[in-house]
Amino acid sequence: INMPDTCIVKNITSWKGQEDYLQEVSYKSRKHIRKEVLQYENYFDVKVKNKVSKHELNHYIDLYRNVMNNNFEINMFEYPEKFFTKMIDNPNWEFVTLELKEEFNTKNKNQTVAVVFSYKAENGLYVPLLIGMDYDYVVDYKVYKQMLYQLVQHAKKSEFNEMHLGFSASFEKKKIGADVIPTTAYIQTKDNYSIEKIEMMAFGS
Repeated sequence: INMPDTCIVKNITSWKGQEDYLQEVSYKSRKHIRKEVLQYENYFDVKVKNKVSKHELNHYIDLYRNVMNNNFEINMFEYPEKFFTKMIDNPNWEFVTLELKEEFNTKNKNQTVAVVFSYKAENGLYVPLLIGMDYDYVVDYKVYKQMLYQLVQHAKKSEFNEMHLGFSASFEKKKIGADVIPTTAYIQTKDNYSIEKIEMMAFGS
């Protein structure tokens, strides 16, 4: 069964700086980053937190639910609140946030407009697992694109060599230098009658 593509940014530690990184992506991606990302970079403060308050965590969970309720590319289930609270006590988890600077916060809302729940694995592997966003700002401030770019920069500063960005939004992830890799799932059944019946219904045979 063909699954959604997975996206991996490789050889991060080989980049010497921003210009070196930009040379690694295609001309179109380089143009995209300069126009859609770097022009908006000054709007945000990027913060990486290992410990957060209950109030902050509740806001992050609300941002995550925004994405869960708006992302129809893959079938998702809601993680329980306990899953997020456990992250606070685990040193391998961190919270990467985009905070809109006060002078640009015209809607007078919480300044944290995006958060990524990231896992620091072994062997130089970084895994941004879940993202949350405030959709009142996503379009005007290119929030998703900015977060992807900042994750790359953070992985570089933290000396992670590889970053797994997971499924969905492959087009945007490719622009920031991710390799898009097709994935396949294999299943084995003892009785394939039901599967064949579903296929017949799906294709009208």
